[in-house]
Amino acid sequence: MKYSDDRRKLQQTHEDLINAKKRLKLSRVKQAQEAKFANEKDDLDGKLITTIILILIIVALFEIIS
Repeated sequence: MKYSDDRRKLQQTHEDLINAKKRLKLSRVKQAQEAKFANEKDDLDGKLITTIILILIIVALFEIIS
């Protein structure tokens, strides 16, 4: 009887460890996706600022020419 109880506890511990490992892996994947999204957002913000500055320069040049 004691043997089966210990075995059941060991099996439950093993399953808990497997589930914890899966949760950790999913957490890492989610963090990587969030970091990738943040980097892409920063890149888009940088491109937007650069585009606005270029447009302002072009408008200023047309004002100087005319």
